[in-house]
Amino acid sequence: MGLKKMEKQRLLNFGLMSILIISVVFISGCVQEKNPAEAPITQPSETSETTPQQTTPETVLRSSNADYIGNFITIADENKIEARFSLMDSSKEYVSGDGVGEVKIINSNGETVYTGSTNVKKEDFGTYTLILTGEEFLAYVWEIPIDEIKKSTSSSGTIYLKFRTKNGGFEEIDDSVWGLPTYSDEELAQLNEEAFSKSAVAINKKLSKGNFEVTVTRVGFFTPLVTWGDEKEYFRIDMEVKNIGSEKEYFSPSGLAVLDNQGNQYEKEYGGTLDTFSQMYPSVKKSGYILFGRVPKTSQNIKLVFELGHDRNYDPYSFEYNIPLTEV
Repeated sequence: MGLKKMEKQRLLNFGLMSILIISVVFISGCVQEKNPAEAPITQPSETSETTPQQTTPETVLRSSNADYIGNFITIADENKIEARFSLMDSSKEYVSGDGVGEVKIINSNGETVYTGSTNVKKEDFGTYTLILTGEEFLAYVWEIPIDEIKKSTSSSGTIYLKFRTKNGGFEEIDDSVWGLPTYSDEELAQLNEEAFSKSAVAINKKLSKGNFEVTVTRVGFFTPLVTWGDEKEYFRIDMEVKNIGSEKEYFSPSGLAVLDNQGNQYEKEYGGTLDTFSQMYPSVKKSGYILFGRVPKTSQNIKLVFELGHDRNYDPYSFEYNIPLTEV
């Protein structure tokens, strides 16, 4: 009997223990499922995504260990000019760094055709490779659109770079630059006409002989802009020619020259717009200008002379125009 009683007590204790363990496990499982609701893990919210992050203002420079600047070269194509430079530390190792750059381009005529500045961040530097040696280096590339560079008569010049970091500025460096934008032929012609119109003197002297009517409309000193070679000053005479005959005729004046009151003679030079050897039909008009050697500005008057056409005896018609220069 005693053994049976002890066995019953043991079974009873085991049952109570089992119930207690099951209860603990059940309660523990409920707490693990509930915790996430009571103490959720922080996730990026819509508010945090749209809030602007604090970035370094462009005018505030971060410290840099750059001590040297170099590898300054320029490459041009039809759309842009690339100005590339590198920064190096005291051991001449390539580094990147924040800074402010200023660029100026002066063409071969001494004209400033571009000025600009930019804020550079260290993240803007890229890795490049030298073709000949295979050496890799860090560099910043400054792209200058061609349409931001002023047109001129020169396609070459010098580009100057100033660069400063938070620690101070470097000495100005420079490099030759090619591919600067130049005026088109049409733009040059327009600029030259505008410049000549400001100083030209109206003459409007007309002579009619044989089959031609030739009018000297204006004269003046003329220094045309050119995109190659040196600029040169000429004496320019504008003329209008009309075939007043009944048949086609060659306009081919011979002996074209300018005589001044000091006994000097100036020959026709290359570069005018009036075709001095062309066939003209009746009533056709042509106009343009002829260039002569530079007449001294001290001359008080000149005479334009040439021969054009001939009479029945085949004697040439002589055209002479006395032109005062007191107002030129």
